[in-house]
Amino acid sequence: MSQIKPNQRLRLLRDSLGLSLVAFGEKINVTHTTVKRWEEGKQEITRKIALNIQDTTKVSVEWLLTGRGAMFVTKQDGSSVPLLSPSPRNGKGDALSDYVSNATLCFDQGWLRDALRVDPSGIAAFRVDDNCMAPTINQGEVVFVDGLAARPEARDGVWLLRSGDRLVVRRVQLEGAGKCDAMCDNAGYKPKSLDTTALLGYVVGGAPRRY
Repeated sequence: MSQIKPNQRLRLLRDSLGLSLVAFGEKINVTHTTVKRWEEGKQEITRKIALNIQDTTKVSVEWLLTGRGAMFVTKQDGSSVPLLSPSPRNGKGDALSDYVSNATLCFDQGWLRDALRVDPSGIAAFRVDDNCMAPTINQGEVVFVDGLAARPEARDGVWLLRSGDRLVVRRVQLEGAGKCDAMCDNAGYKPKSLDTTALLGYVVGGAPRRY
């Protein structure tokens, strides 16, 4: 079963459709406040609610409630984006492809191109599992990472990088001589000096915003 909860999958669904809270609420005939409460986990998404959402969005009830199966019950004009695991699934963990899990997320291809401005074929998704980058990127949020097809050129910005045997999201500043500082937006964390070889993928956004 997916580690992502139903409220988080609902947010992924809304983002994949490119809808605001208000527009999504209007589509399924509820208030944007109700949608917000569902997404924040303050109100349960029951099977009855999920069926109502399926009727108007074609999302799979099984996927929404449990994470099993495909996101949609009918074929969408979309792209399946691989979901990365925090630890390597294959290889030595020195390439983004080593972290690809069996799970995928489906997003509208046009939305991916317009929002992220990169080729969707090289994109992967990663669920942030710490609060180092809060409040910019909060724990549990999904970010989009460019680097699945080829490692991007090292530059300042937000990166998905290897720290020990796990993937983490950090703000990077190049220092020269193959070194960089990995920093957190959360003041409770200290910067860490790393080799630029630890930089595996450039974070190009997290629906619906870019970093």
